[in-house]
Amino acid sequence: MKSFTSAVVVTALGVVLALGGTAQAQDAFVPKGDVMEPHYDWGTTANMIVTYEASDFELFFGSYGGYTNKWARYCNSVPDCGWLAGIKLPAGAILNSVELDACDSDVNDVLYIAVWKNVKGGGAVTDLSGAGNTGVTPGCATFVRALTVPETINNLNNNYWINVHSGSSSTTSFKAVRVNYRLQVSAAPATATSSMQEQAELWP
Repeated sequence: MKSFTSAVVVTALGVVLALGGTAQAQDAFVPKGDVMEPHYDWGTTANMIVTYEASDFELFFGSYGGYTNKWARYCNSVPDCGWLAGIKLPAGAILNSVELDACDSDVNDVLYIAVWKNVKGGGAVTDLSGAGNTGVTPGCATFVRALTVPETINNLNNNYWINVHSGSSSTTSFKAVRVNYRLQVSAAPATATSSMQEQAELWP
């Protein structure tokens, strides 16, 4: 009985050591340091960016064409296609502008971008930016569209959307939309104040 117990312990120890060796081997594939940590800027003067890839957009009218060799989505229907993506920002953030990352090599077609707000419960739809377009054959570039008036995000009562229209072929395509916003929260002080220390002492 004693020898059986010893054998079980030895076997279990071997399994633990083997798993430990496997975990160490796998650690080599995980970046170290700050690579995996997100970077945040705080305060009313610091811009923040969130990116919505073209794959995040839903085609709500027109026919889907596919992706170009630059990983940009395009339309395959006349006259154009419409794409929608919901904007997800923290409540109270200030939404300032959007940037369309797109390619336009067509003298007859353009891409449009706009930001919409929709009041929940079947409420009204408001165009917050007006429709901005890529102009005449600018090639591949980024196109910024500022909101008419910066919008304070109210997730309780409103829905927010990015609306992109593309032309009828791969000559007008888009890769992503970047949303520029600011938080209205300041960073914590580098040195704790006396009131913060007093509060901390209340919680051992």
